[in-house]
Amino acid sequence: MLPRFVHQLFDTQAARTPDALAVASPEERLTYRELHERAARLSRHLRGFGIGPERTVGVCLERSPDLVAAELAVLQAGAAYLPLDPAHPEERRRFIAADAALPLTIDRAFLAAIASAPAAGGAAPSLAVEHLAYVIYTSGSTGRPKGTELTHAGLRGLVDWHVQAYGLGPADRTTLLASPGFDAAVFETWPALATGASLHIPPAEVIAAPADLLAWLAAERITVCFLPTPLAEACFALELPPDLALRVVHAAGDRLHRVARRLPFRLFNLYGPTECTVATTAVEVETGGPGEDLPPIGRPLAGVHVHLVDPGVEPVAAGEAGEIVVAGACLARGYLRRPDWTAERFVPDPWAHEGPGTRLYRTGDLARELPSGDLDFVGRLDHQVKIRGFRIELGEVEAALWGCPGVGQAVAVTRPGAAGEPQLVAYVVADGAAGPPAAEDLRRRLLKTLPEPMVPSRFVFLETLPLSPQGKVDRRALPAPGERDGGESEPPRTAAEAALAAVWQEVLGIAQAGPGDSFLALGGHSLLAAQTVARVRDRLGVELSPRDLFEAPDLATLAAQLEERRGGAAPALPLVPVPRTGDLPLSFAQERVWFLRELDPQIRSYQAQAMIRFRGRLQVPVLRWSLGEIVRRHEIFRTTFPTVGDRPVQRFHPAWEVEPPVVDLSGLPAAAREGAAAQAVADECRRLFDPACLPLVRWTLLRLAPEEHVWLHVEHHLVHDGWSFNRLLEELMVLYAAGCRGEASPLAELPLQFADWAVWQRAWMRTPEAAAQIAWWKQTLSGRPAVLTLPTDHPRSRKQSFAGRVDRLELPASLGSALHAACRREGVSLYTLMQATFAALLARQAGQDQVNVGSAVANRRGQETEAIVGMIVDNVVLANDLSGDPTVRELLRRSWRLALETAARQDIPFDLVVEAVQPPRDPGCNPLFQASFSFHDSPLSGLTFPGLTAELTEGLSNGSAKFDLNAIGIPRDGRITLMWESATALFEAATMQRMIGHFLTLLAGFAGDPSRRVFELPLLTAAEEAQIAGWSGGGEVRPPAARSVQELVLDRARRTPDALAVAGDG
Repeated sequence: MLPRFVHQLFDTQAARTPDALAVASPEERLTYRELHERAARLSRHLRGFGIGPERTVGVCLERSPDLVAAELAVLQAGAAYLPLDPAHPEERRRFIAADAALPLTIDRAFLAAIASAPAAGGAAPSLAVEHLAYVIYTSGSTGRPKGTELTHAGLRGLVDWHVQAYGLGPADRTTLLASPGFDAAVFETWPALATGASLHIPPAEVIAAPADLLAWLAAERITVCFLPTPLAEACFALELPPDLALRVVHAAGDRLHRVARRLPFRLFNLYGPTECTVATTAVEVETGGPGEDLPPIGRPLAGVHVHLVDPGVEPVAAGEAGEIVVAGACLARGYLRRPDWTAERFVPDPWAHEGPGTRLYRTGDLARELPSGDLDFVGRLDHQVKIRGFRIELGEVEAALWGCPGVGQAVAVTRPGAAGEPQLVAYVVADGAAGPPAAEDLRRRLLKTLPEPMVPSRFVFLETLPLSPQGKVDRRALPAPGERDGGESEPPRTAAEAALAAVWQEVLGIAQAGPGDSFLALGGHSLLAAQTVARVRDRLGVELSPRDLFEAPDLATLAAQLEERRGGAAPALPLVPVPRTGDLPLSFAQERVWFLRELDPQIRSYQAQAMIRFRGRLQVPVLRWSLGEIVRRHEIFRTTFPTVGDRPVQRFHPAWEVEPPVVDLSGLPAAAREGAAAQAVADECRRLFDPACLPLVRWTLLRLAPEEHVWLHVEHHLVHDGWSFNRLLEELMVLYAAGCRGEASPLAELPLQFADWAVWQRAWMRTPEAAAQIAWWKQTLSGRPAVLTLPTDHPRSRKQSFAGRVDRLELPASLGSALHAACRREGVSLYTLMQATFAALLARQAGQDQVNVGSAVANRRGQETEAIVGMIVDNVVLANDLSGDPTVRELLRRSWRLALETAARQDIPFDLVVEAVQPPRDPGCNPLFQASFSFHDSPLSGLTFPGLTAELTEGLSNGSAKFDLNAIGIPRDGRITLMWESATALFEAATMQRMIGHFLTLLAGFAGDPSRRVFELPLLTAAEEAQIAGWSGGGEVRPPAARSVQELVLDRARRTPDALAVAGDG
């Protein structure tokens, strides 16, 4: 009978070559006969203790021949072995022994106790391949180690693949370097003993010293070796001994990076979770010469099935990143004594690879399939972190770090900042003896390839990276970063340095900032930069830009710039409360909205709508109280806008009792509820406001079921902007949580209200700074085309129509990933890339190389405005220049500079920009721009309501449009949603669908080769290309028979009698 189990393969080999060397350590050498005898005797002892199939025995021995014999003995007894590393803390070993309910553990004391005792066990038991072979404990996400149960079927499959793939045989000398508790030891031990190779154990002190390890490998004439990836890369960086006998090296345990030098042996990159019997995929890595910085992880092993899936376990599109799921006999049985964890990670196999009822293992790893068929490892699902609302894959940060000169090894982690917020920290090992690169040099280089939120705030330089027993970088063992990278900061030397240091310390939450410190190095980022600029302006009376903070190498340089600018700077105008002794003026943006409503009382384009679907037991009285408290706190919700004379004013009212109407749809048949809810939402969104009457915000609650409600929020733009809505949601979450606990509002009273800001804005417009900004706008926009000559389906009327429609779609995940990658490559933001693409689309369709694009800006540059609710938002004009046939890269550079320059002048109200520029006016269209592109990306934490799940839908349509075209990107939670608002008086729905398709095609082009010319990128969708190909794919194309114009018109009238033929103002 052929051997079915790995220990039987060893028995056969011991009978075949009894005197061949089996295992060797510095202290002892055993032949196959000696190892067989030692293991067989111990196995009989185990059977005498009642050990057999489906029992688990602990083995707590250091790397040694006794360790190999003990594990072999457990298998021969029919049981499963559980390796315990004696180097691990005793507390951990005790926990594992108790958690696994081990009946006994083979350690030095156990071996001494049975040394002279007779072995009384019976015959070897019968086994099945489904029985357990070994159990490995790994770190769990909960902090508790978890035991993974592996079977004989998986172990035998691994050994068979290893032997066949690498031709392992009696002439080979292999290593046992892995920690006993690491499943790589399984990979090292059993293929060698199953084929007659010898297993060599190095001295413990050699393993941690790459140079000594290389010398030992050469001296022992090792031919096949496993190395944990970090150790392998450290060895590859050294001079290799000339007498190495290596023919194969396996690297696994972490991401392998390209090896620039050619190695004198074959290098294989392995990937596989413990739950899939050590290895799942493998690839031979070409060393030396050019190549990918991060080689792929290869293809599945024989008998292993791998798929890339989305969160619903559906296959992802080709080239798209998806979670790696694995099927096959390699799968573990599950987690020892944890059916809950097992059910979470081992799910039904929809492909039924091993027959009905088989399972998939969800690895939590992300990969994409390359055109070659190899898998490219992307990172961990749980290594995606969120920094200031940006979703970041730590692996991408690490890849960028590895590409920096002077970096030998690097990892990125999140650590709490001074104020408790997460910040990125990079741990770096220098490449070679020259010492680590300067932290500031690394930052500057990374800022060229990564968006600012992905650049680490802190750098910690280490001699080596700590490794786990599994050979991976032990992130939890990384030291906490000190307050700064280079010791104590020297004190400020000038008054300007001291003043600036005080602002940095306050904004960044640090104890000390000195002349040599960098804003970015101390944890600064774009949001904190805006706060810093505002406080410098308020306290020092000097205007900086966020760009100044990032471009200045240190505080001393920036302080010197402050001194230069302070000479002629006027004191900053403070924002303070104003008396409520009478009516107060509107802000400029409010006044424009009021004026448009006066021209057309039926206008809906300046109403905003959103809804939240709550699932769970909603506490309606608490929701009502929370909304009432928001109305009390924010004066703008108690404000009306009557006309006094010919001008609107703000008039304030006491808090009103909030009683949102509850529309109960729960009595309707289930199939009818959603339709009724959609109709109720549409009706409410179309209902108009009267600015002279309360309320100007309406809330409605739709009850679909006892534990399902839709909360509808509709408000007039006179009291709204996107930032304010997010502020409302943040306060609603806090208040609702407090109400559910029976507590009063924990929110502090507001020192400023919107009316205070409106008065301040009008006063600020009389300052020299405002005059300078107006002059810039006049110079930038004068002489540019004021009207976009975009082809329309219908002629523009003499009066602007605000009727519109909204198309809403989510960009494909593959396109989103490509866009983010392009942003990192080009060093621009996602907004900059998408706005540039939008401008390019308009330029190509309008035949213009000068394209004005409007864009909404939050306009909250002062810290004191962050808590104010009201219409502070305004529009700026982005004067896009596409002249000179630019490449994608050149246009992105132009767009990045344009965005920075425009943002620095965003304080001027749009109406005053129009007044200054004096473009030709056409009442049928918006002045200066007719197409707009904006982002809705103001800060919003995840929706959290006690006892509820909440799903937010923003930007509901009410059948209106502010401009001819208004594209809005909403990047949230790793997705990019696009809202495409269009004027129905100009464009048909089908035209907009085509234009959206062209925009997506152009986005893909911008994400591709940056050296291509913008005007040469494809526009047509794949469907349009196929349609064109179909027209000419059937042979000769014949022109239609000659027909008169009258015949053509009559034919069209017969085929589409109800289609619009001609339109005019009458």
